[in-house]
Amino acid sequence: MLHDLGIGEIHLGKKITAIKEVIPFGAFALAGDYIISPGPSSFYCFTGDILSATGSIELLLAIEHIFIGVDKNNRVVIIILHFYNNPEHDIPAILTRYYGPPASIADIEMENTPVRQHIFWNTEDKEVQIGYSSATAGDKATYPMMVIARMRERPLLGEYTVIKRTWRL
Repeated sequence: MLHDLGIGEIHLGKKITAIKEVIPFGAFALAGDYIISPGPSSFYCFTGDILSATGSIELLLAIEHIFIGVDKNNRVVIIILHFYNNPEHDIPAILTRYYGPPASIADIEMENTPVRQHIFWNTEDKEVQIGYSSATAGDKATYPMMVIARMRERPLLGEYTVIKRTWRL
């Protein structure tokens, strides 16, 4: 289930060793398809049943991967969900059902890049922020993603990233 601290048994602040069905990012079969920061030792990939974790058929069909960022003490500091790039999945509507109306919505456009939509929800206690982002311009659309992090750890959003490559070197 989605909840204020994460998804299923994946909770912000929880030790990664207490979460079942995760593997280090370096052992993830598709690791080469992603660019990550700060590095492979900072991330794990959830290998468990997404339906059990989310309790939602809609999310089961939409979520491609769940990545878990940890700090130097191996505590979960950020949860990043990558979704399939399928316009039929209305992820913002699903998240609004769980978290209520968004706190803010912004469309960001830069030269030669697709318009990127950012939608943010805050938990009732304002401790945790859930962010959803996707580029919306046709063939340049990027894979949608969701980030769950504590408000006090917002600087991590710039440090902890998982970007799916849409190209090959």
